Amino acid sequence: MKKTALRAVLFAFLAAAVSVAAPAFVRAAEPLVARLGNGLEVILLENHGSPMIAATTVVRAGADLETAATSGASHMMEHLLFNGTERRTQKELYDEVDLYGIYNNATTRRSHTDYFVLVSKDRIREAMDIQADMLFHSTFPVENFEKEKGIVLEEMGKDEEDPGYIAEQLFRNAAFAGTPYARPILGSRKSIAGMSREDVVRYWRATYVPSNMTLFVMGDFDAEAMLAVVDSIYGAAEAGAPPEHPNTPFPPIGEGGPVRVFHGKTEEGQLSVAFLPGVYAVARPGIQDALTAYIGKRLSEDLAEGDEPVAFSVGASYERRTPPSASLAIGTTKERMDGFGRPVLSATFDPSRSPEEIEAALLASLRKIAESEPDPDEIERFRVSMKTSDIYLSEKPHMYGMMKAESIAEGGYDAIEEGGVALDSIGPASIRNLIARLVPENSISVAFLPGEPDYAEADLETAVPGEKPIWEAGPLPEAAPTKVAASAAPGAPSGGLAILRAPAKGGAARAARSERVDTTLANGLRIVVQSNDDSEVFAIHMLARHRSWQEPAGLSGIADCLHRLLLKGAGDSDGPALRARLERIGAEVKAHDESFIPYD
Repeated sequence: MKKTALRAVLFAFLAAAVSVAAPAFVRAAEPLVARLGNGLEVILLENHGSPMIAATTVVRAGADLETAATSGASHMMEHLLFNGTERRTQKELYDEVDLYGIYNNATTRRSHTDYFVLVSKDRIREAMDIQADMLFHSTFPVENFEKEKGIVLEEMGKDEEDPGYIAEQLFRNAAFAGTPYARPILGSRKSIAGMSREDVVRYWRATYVPSNMTLFVMGDFDAEAMLAVVDSIYGAAEAGAPPEHPNTPFPPIGEGGPVRVFHGKTEEGQLSVAFLPGVYAVARPGIQDALTAYIGKRLSEDLAEGDEPVAFSVGASYERRTPPSASLAIGTTKERMDGFGRPVLSATFDPSRSPEEIEAALLASLRKIAESEPDPDEIERFRVSMKTSDIYLSEKPHMYGMMKAESIAEGGYDAIEEGGVALDSIGPASIRNLIARLVPENSISVAFLPGEPDYAEADLETAVPGEKPIWEAGPLPEAAPTKVAASAAPGAPSGGLAILRAPAKGGAARAARSERVDTTLANGLRIVVQSNDDSEVFAIHMLARHRSWQEPAGLSGIADCLHRLLLKGAGDSDGPALRARLERIGAEVKAHDESFIPYD
């Protein structure tokens, strides 16, 4: 009996992964920021924790730049750029990626599309050459175009089976009606089916110009040497004027009316509430993001945790116009502020509860946050947790670039840096002042509940009056084929390269120290220690062998159940107290798979 109990405890304890960041929150390296002669902004950030480098190119062209006819073009581009270039057929492109062990991928968002490569540091030149070739010299083979449209339509079909996707589109079409922000990133079946290759090429020529991009490189390299490599590869692309980004304001929201309820294939109730920002819109983006994360954390603790949760999950987000307009000053008209941002609260819940009950709970919890005196210790725990999460993310350079791409699209490295500054500046007074002056009285609420589908195609699509294709906003670039320039030798920068920001000169660089110890204790526990002076993170991975084999007959999954109980309490600390202890030191404990990342 004791042996079985001990095994159960070991299953739960030894499978946990614990990460703790260094107490200092200063980045290990300062960035080198430059602008190439053709207008491409370059951000180079050294991180010597592993011998890998990621290069992420952020193109300021996403769903918000599209029209009804070109809806989905940004995402189509993400597919089409992998189809071949002037120098490489599609097969040659894929073969070369495999040969060098390159992870080559892309994602499309509302404000941008980002392309990233991750590779061993000794193959970064080859990876960058492939990425630049795809971005600037793709050929969009006619024979592949219809095939890629079919792939996107299949992708769309999968999304249409996802209740979360339908719920989001019903909400966006109501909250952002008459603007590009209502459209899905993938486009519609109508827009994809009617999209021509010529329009896609026009869209590419208008938006895929160096001055409309930022290249973010992170990993194990010397910044000055890397700049020469970057300039020799990406600097060869022809310059072009960036497109004029429309700055369509968000639509007005009147006084809150009844929840708009739709039904369809879903097992959970889903609710989204958008309302006016008030002076929240005047705050810097970093402050908006930090406070939104704080609101989401507090709402989740209040409504989705504890002994009697009201909802399965609760979240908060803040949508800004893209690209952001000039800074708003105090005294800006209410109409201008209202058109600048949208706070959004969301929840999934048991459909036996009414959406009106969930809406009331969300708004009551928001008022409670605004009216209560914030606990300084809680704010400090939140601040530490946010900063250390950023450090953990930086250990994965390709993920760091992808997750920071929206900030990069908004304001380059300054926007990334502002996040840390914002965390340092928020306090009890600023939290109460800004949250209390949100305007939830002016809101739009949309719910999606189980039942026979009752929504029409018009509930998922929007019309935007007077819109024009992006290539008509400015002069259309000439269609003459671009010459493929031979790569210059490192250290031979193109004319016009400008250093915008350079790391402060420090002392002599020290050699990285890496040591490994492998030993077994007297009680049989094997310990493997790998040290790396270039990493800011201390991590413990604990593993119990033969987990599934030792589960009792008929109780398959009992170990996973035990893992999920780990953070419900330990020693004298219940769940909230244990979470607070971990937050104070910026520690994260992972004991089971996330549902959206199996086997992670």
